Amino acid sequence: MVAQATVIIAIGLMSVGMASAPKGEQPTSCALYALSRGGSEGVPQDTRNALQKVRETLEEAKQRGDVVNIIQTRIGLEGEVRLCAEFRDAETGEQMLAQIRPMIEDVQLLNLKIEPCRKDGPSP
Repeated sequence: MVAQATVIIAIGLMSVGMASAPKGEQPTSCALYALSRGGSEGVPQDTRNALQKVRETLEEAKQRGDVVNIIQTRIGLEGEVRLCAEFRDAETGEQMLAQIRPMIEDVQLLNLKIEPCRKDGPSP
């Protein structure tokens, strides 16, 4: 339990990950991690608000057909979550990331990663 909290704290203290696709790869999905500082405080309100704003944007994009799948998974004991979206194609992925990045800029404990929406566990 202590080791898990330490990992979450260490990740949470890093700056927000402004992910871009690795060279040569096109983004077809991304994951947004909302983390806590550990202890009993949970995910900060500003972080939850930003996550909700991103989710609403993704839901609107899903209605248009730009996002094909949205998966939200609880990853911790204090409300930490992973929000993953699969895009219609790489071009749409780039456009969606361009919308998401400003929403999470300067928000603590939010980490954006270009990665598949897989079921074998998160990697904040």
